[in-house]
Amino acid sequence: MKLNQSLKLTATLALFSLSTAGVLNASSARLNGDFVIQEPLGPQPSGLATRIAQGYLTVYTPTDTVDDGQINYYPHTGYTVYTVSGNKIKAVLNRDSVHDEQPQQVALPAGTYKIKTDFQTVATVVIENGKTTVVNLDDDTILNIPKDAGNHLVKTPDGKIIGWKAAAAIN
Repeated sequence: MKLNQSLKLTATLALFSLSTAGVLNASSARLNGDFVIQEPLGPQPSGLATRIAQGYLTVYTPTDTVDDGQINYYPHTGYTVYTVSGNKIKAVLNRDSVHDEQPQQVALPAGTYKIKTDFQTVATVVIENGKTTVVNLDDDTILNIPKDAGNHLVKTPDGKIIGWKAAAAIN
């Protein structure tokens, strides 16, 4: 197998369970209704260049309530990553266990993808080398957004901020 193909395969299959800095997570809630996000989402804009051959995706999906008999846990629900043309790349459980309340960080080769949640929400995401694209589809998760973010944000039809616009879409 060629090194480039091996790197792509490794990047596509690698899953990491890491917290994302700047995100606060509260209890369970779901966005109301099914909808399609028209604007592509991308990582927070920055002037830093990188040479890492992959980027990351973290999706704060709505949560399930899991009662283990003593404590309620709120693990995030799953989603699926597709190519722009609709070919399935991977299904993401989006948690390591029913007690894990942080979404998984998924490593992907740089590129544009579609994601579809278990609740039929569809969004286009852009993965850039060395950056993390964060998508917030959970009503109780609050992104730490600077006040001067202006037109750099993507919102749901009802105005909830769900992430940063992809760099190519800002203009």
